Amino acid sequence: MPPYDLMKTLSDDYTGLPLTRERSTSANPAAPALPTINSRATAEAVWLDRGCWSILADAASTGGSFSVFEAELPQGLGEAPRIHDGTDKAYYVLDGAMEVLADDEVLSLRKGSFAFVPRGSVHAVRVTSGTARFLNIHTAPGYERVIRAAGTRAETPGLPPPDWRPDGASRKRPIRRAARAPSPGWDREARVRAAANGPRRP
Repeated sequence: MPPYDLMKTLSDDYTGLPLTRERSTSANPAAPALPTINSRATAEAVWLDRGCWSILADAASTGGSFSVFEAELPQGLGEAPRIHDGTDKAYYVLDGAMEVLADDEVLSLRKGSFAFVPRGSVHAVRVTSGTARFLNIHTAPGYERVIRAAGTRAETPGLPPPDWRPDGASRKRPIRRAARAPSPGWDREARVRAAANGPRRP
């Protein structure tokens, strides 16, 4: 993986948001896990920053093993740059199109595309179509706590109505922001070469 400082610079260029490092809980072998079935229609849904996150599986339902979300987001929204030390992540696009920044690569995903982001990698997500629905899979649970704390329980599955406004908790703890496109001078290979060669000398 490229150096952390380089990854931070790439993330700043990609979204203009600070890079964060997050930790997830580990699996709990003693926690009971029972066969379950869930769907977007029956899952707990949370409205967050004009998007909707349906919690298909969490620590309680998987015995502390993993968590799965179905996200529906409008164009421009996604996930701010972050690093997960304790969990791998995967994305599967159900509808629409999105970009995933993974280390020093930007991956373009469309309906039916799958992307895997190993733990320790800097990553960010941005929806590029009008709306997009995708599965967000964490190999360790815990992210559901962030979603619940920062969002508002949805009245119905799907995007909130246009006149919906987040409650006070959501305004204080936003975790989704509209991301800007890479700047015209954003050259990943040049930055990688520069980092490998060290700082320029006059």
